[in-house]
Order: sequence, then C-alpha cells, then structure tokens
Amino acid sequence: MNLQESEYNYWYDRVFGYFLRRIANYHESQDLTSQVLADFFLYPPEKISSDTGLIWKIAKNYFYNYLRNSKKTNLITDIENQEISSEYSSEYNLRLETLQKCMEKNLNPTEISILKMSILEDFKSSVIAEKMGLSSENARQKLSRSLKKVRKYCKAAWF
Repeated sequence: MNLQESEYNYWYDRVFGYFLRRIANYHESQDLTSQVLADFFLYPPEKISSDTGLIWKIAKNYFYNYLRNSKKTNLITDIENQEISSEYSSEYNLRLETLQKCMEKNLNPTEISILKMSILEDFKSSVIAEKMGLSSENARQKLSRSLKKVRKYCKAAWF
C-alpha cells in the first residue's frame, strides 16, 4: 500500500462519518466522501498548509452545497407512502425498545420528558423551560446533561 492509498483509507472513514451523521443517507455519504477525497488529493501539495484544515473545509463546502441542492430538488419524500421492509422494521423496533429501557434505567423522569420535548416535539429550551417551570438556562443544561447520559449509557443500545 503506497502513501497516498493509506492516506485515502485514513481520511475515508472520518469524512464518511462526518457526512453520515449529518445527512443520514449511506449512499449519498459515500458519494460526497469520494468527491471530497478526490478534490483533496488533486489539490497541489505545495499549496496545502494543513491537511486537516483543508480536508474539512472541502467537506463542509460539499455539505453546504448538498443542502442547497437538496432544498432545490425537494429530496424530502412522503414517508407514509414508502414501504419499510419487515426485517428493518422489526430490528428498528427492537433497538428502540432497548433504547427506551436504557433511558428508563439511567435517566430520571424529568430528563426523559425534556428529551422527548426537545427531540420528538422539537421544542426550544425556552419552551421546555416554560412547560417544566424551569429557567431557560436550567432547561438547556438539563437537556445537555440528559443527552450526555444517553450517549454514555445507551450508545450500545442504539448505535
């Protein structure tokens, strides 16, 4: 394996993960990752001051372009009309149940309520604070801490 191939493999996982976390589409993430790495390796080496900085600038630009184009082409489809395979659906439901049990075990009811309002109902921390009788800053902190707990204790249940 030559130097450029090992660099490609090193950056592929990192850039692919960046896109996958943001757009949640495996094939689109692969395409964007390939485009970013192609641009990066075609860039003249003498003009690269920091490999890390340049590759992330390229990735962010591709991500923003993707978002602009997805708005124009209206990629959001009617989910109700899409069929989900029973295998995927049962696996998803099992993982969801595991996550719920993990949250019930590791989070108190207030934290669970705050997460549900934030994630499922898309409330801002100020609205959550009003509904829960907390200050806006306190609601934001509780939300942040709850998310940290989910990441720490329930990562294996979902990811």
